[in-house]
Amino acid sequence: MGQASMATSAFARVDCASFNDPHARSLALTTFVLIEMLNALNAISEDESLLSVPPWANKWLLAAVCAGVLQQALILSLPPIAALFEVAPLSPSEWAVAASLSMPVVLIDEAFKWRRRRTRTERAKSDTGTNMHPHKP
Repeated sequence: MGQASMATSAFARVDCASFNDPHARSLALTTFVLIEMLNALNAISEDESLLSVPPWANKWLLAAVCAGVLQQALILSLPPIAALFEVAPLSPSEWAVAASLSMPVVLIDEAFKWRRRRTRTERAKSDTGTNMHPHKP
């Protein structure tokens, strides 16, 4: 049996109707947009936490993120544009679901930043202890 037929048979029982559901598509798209907007806010500082370098530290980036979320809301809400993208408006509870599914990106990035800070501090401590008498080339 070829690879293509094995892949086809593996998904033969999968109901793909949800791929044609505008609400499911809208929720997935909105979740991805919110993840990317939160990623942009995480990029304000490579190592410092959002708690120490808040989003309003870069007003232009914050404005761009707000504009991106507003654009997403308009795409979902304006019937001609929604029809073009084959999406549907989301209820406030669906927006809340998208936001809650997007939040882990902040927690994961904060964990990476914490680890980078900790590694940098440990490296600095070990460098000061071992480099007190540098070797001459």
